Amino acid sequence: MIDILFLLVLCLVLIQNAIPLLAAGSLIVCICRGAVGWLASKRKFLRLEIAIILCIGYWLANYEWSTHSFNNLVSFQFLRRDGALLVTYPAFFFFLHWRLRRAYFRAFWFSFLTALSLMAACAVLILRNFPYISVLEHLNLVGGEAEFEGSRLFYGWYQAHDTAGGIYTMACLILLAFLIEGKMGRHLRLFVWGLLFSCLAGLALTYSRSGYLGFMAGALVLFPIRQLRRSFKIGLVLAVPLIVVLLSSSSFLSRIDTITDPNWGTNATRFVLWQDAWYDFSQSPIVGIGFGRYNDLRRQFQGVPGLVYIATGGEIENNDSTAHDSYLHFLAEGGVVGLFVTMFIWWCAWKELTFYERKLPRSHLHPFHRASKGTLSAMLVYCIFDHVLGSGSNVLFLMTLIGLTLAASRAELATLSKVRPQTELQAVRVPAVLPIAAGQTRF
Repeated sequence: MIDILFLLVLCLVLIQNAIPLLAAGSLIVCICRGAVGWLASKRKFLRLEIAIILCIGYWLANYEWSTHSFNNLVSFQFLRRDGALLVTYPAFFFFLHWRLRRAYFRAFWFSFLTALSLMAACAVLILRNFPYISVLEHLNLVGGEAEFEGSRLFYGWYQAHDTAGGIYTMACLILLAFLIEGKMGRHLRLFVWGLLFSCLAGLALTYSRSGYLGFMAGALVLFPIRQLRRSFKIGLVLAVPLIVVLLSSSSFLSRIDTITDPNWGTNATRFVLWQDAWYDFSQSPIVGIGFGRYNDLRRQFQGVPGLVYIATGGEIENNDSTAHDSYLHFLAEGGVVGLFVTMFIWWCAWKELTFYERKLPRSHLHPFHRASKGTLSAMLVYCIFDHVLGSGSNVLFLMTLIGLTLAASRAELATLSKVRPQTELQAVRVPAVLPIAAGQTRF
């Protein structure tokens, strides 16, 4: 019963960020749950945990030698925006120590994905002007005004359409992994197909170009074409025309066309932000200009330009503006060292997922191993165009999926390691028992 309550809280963290204080409180509860599990298991630090601690330690040190403001460090506005990784990455550490029963693990993900698909289905009804849907408007799932060529955008219960795009990108990839890898009955498979269609529609209606590209990157990791089940191939044949019809709308095609237009609105803005971040990196390539300093105003620098040039003074500005590229943002604020310690976490996560995928090929977790690798690939592409690896909702979804999957995999492998020696010992004793029964053993 306690685990069910914690999973409900975790679902609340992942499904909305429109009420920041509610999300923050729920996240604290989830971190405490993981901390208790870590203390109870007395597990030694593995490579991934060490990587997370190294990353958090570096960014705290970077902040200290630059900003020197403890009040800002612990402020809600800083931790919500510029310093979000100081909240999300510790959560990742503790997600690695959540111990869930198999039934709870699967039920949580299916419940969460069902909730996302229902939100997307409601958004489709609203945005396609179906009759008798005025009551759904009060759910606040879509933008209140036309935002792109007269079309409103699907936000879900998030604060930005790109955030919703990242969430639905990962949701679609998890469902794809289940359809490819999972062993399901016919009725459950049809249900998962329905969830996938709904989440794909939600992804399309977010108009998130980063989400589209991330989904394609993740799908390439998931699709072993020669090994696909016949039912999946049939479903794919049915799904492709539906997607084509959906994308045939002029607003969708126009949105996709803007990806390659360097002069279009937010594209031009991104080039300016990338140039600013690259300039900051060029001034201090080793340790960057300081954690959280990218947005600050009237910055004052100390050090040697072109080597170590840190912003030690200026007006602190905590807002949502970023370099719109996680790699460039980490380089600008933390230099080469900052980018390395952060990306090292994801390299360790990939390696550990690959290890368990190989060690537990028949486990019920196998689809989650594939899904985790697919979503990680998607986010590594997605973060080229948005700073998701240092923000909140998207990276928390990714961390929850990978963290819970690895926690369950570690527990399953530990159980198998205890069972196998006993099985082997019994197998050795069997030949000695059989001759006795046959009366062939001499004393």
